[in-house]
Formats: sequence, structure tokens, C-alpha cells
Amino acid sequence: MAGVGQPRSLVRETPCAPFTFEVRAHDEGDDMAGSRRRDRSLAMGLGLALAALTADVAAGGRIDGWERSRLRAPGRAPAGWHTVTAAGDAPSLFVGVAAASLLAAARRRPVLRPGLTVLGGVLVRAALCRAVARPRPPRDWWQAEPTGPSFPSRHTTWASLAAGVVVDELPCAGRPVGGAAAAGLVAAVGMSRVRLGMHWPTDVGGGVLTALLCRAVSRLVSGA
Repeated sequence: MAGVGQPRSLVRETPCAPFTFEVRAHDEGDDMAGSRRRDRSLAMGLGLALAALTADVAAGGRIDGWERSRLRAPGRAPAGWHTVTAAGDAPSLFVGVAAASLLAAARRRPVLRPGLTVLGGVLVRAALCRAVARPRPPRDWWQAEPTGPSFPSRHTTWASLAAGVVVDELPCAGRPVGGAAAAGLVAAVGMSRVRLGMHWPTDVGGGVLTALLCRAVSRLVSGA
């Protein structure tokens, strides 16, 4: 038992920890501040990485030149790659938002956050696409019909957003498995875009960074 005049301990479960432990009441503010600092650092790091990649692609820099000199025509892709790439289409985006919103409601979290996160990601990707206006790989590589410029990859961005907002709303115990599944899905969609001759690898990287940045900013703003 706590003695007279000693602060009483509280038992609570920390976010995404698999066990409970004792913390003192006055430590809660420190935990929140630490979490916000981590989210802020993550958002800044992702923003700088995306800015650097965007600048290199827009200026035809070292990464862009190396990529163009190394990548070769992919050859005819099996039909399965078209099925994989469909996971980055608009219906998957809507399914992801709906699933994440239902999970948020069940956990009494803000139900609009998944949709706003995805909307922000879609708008940021569209703005980058217009600003950079990167040409697609050579036309004779294409094995699907393109929509707009190449950077960042729309399918990869949308798949990353759809899977990411679902993972963000999962209970803590389910996030490791959910995160691994989401990463596998996004990697498959990204590879499909390159295999089908529709994108450069850096387009895929830009799409992933865009989605991760928007998710990090969403968590920072909402405090989740």
C-alpha cells in the first residue's frame, strides 16, 4: 500500500504495448509529450525524404539518371500482375476507408480521421504529380493504360493509404500482423507497376513516402 502523502500509482495499458505496467499519474503528460515528439520527428524525416526525392526526379538528378540507365524493358507480364495492380484502384481505397472508419467507431476513436487522411494523401499526390510532370517509361514498355504523369505512382500511393489507415485503427495486438500484411500488399502493388512498364521504381518510392507522410501528419494533428 502507498503510504500517507505518497503519490498513488495507476495501472494502465500504454498505446500498442502487449502488457500493462505501473506508471505514476504525473507521468502521463510526459508520455503524451514524448509521443508527439516522436510523431513530429517522423513527419519531418518523411517530409525531407519526399522533398529530396521529388527534387531529384524533377531536376533529372543522380537518382533519376541512374534509374533510367539501369532499368530495361520488362517484357510481357503474366496476367496475375494485372490482378495485383488492381489493389491500388479506387474501389480498394473506398474499402480501406470504410473498414478503418468502422474500426475507429468500434474503438470510440474519431471516425472521420481515416477518410481525411486518405483525402489529404490523394490531394498531395495529385499536386506533386502536376508539379513534377514526370514522363512515363517508354511507351513500348506499357502493358496498361496510363493516367497522367508518372511521379508519384497513383496505385502505390492509394494502396499505401488504404492499407495504412486500416492498420492505424487496429487494436494494438493486431498491428504487427496487420502492418506486415499491409507492407506486403503495398510492395506487391509497387512491383506490379514497374513490372507492367508503367512506372519507374522511384515513382513507387514517392508513392509510399507520400502515404506515410500523410499518415504521420494525421496522427500528429489528431493526437492519436
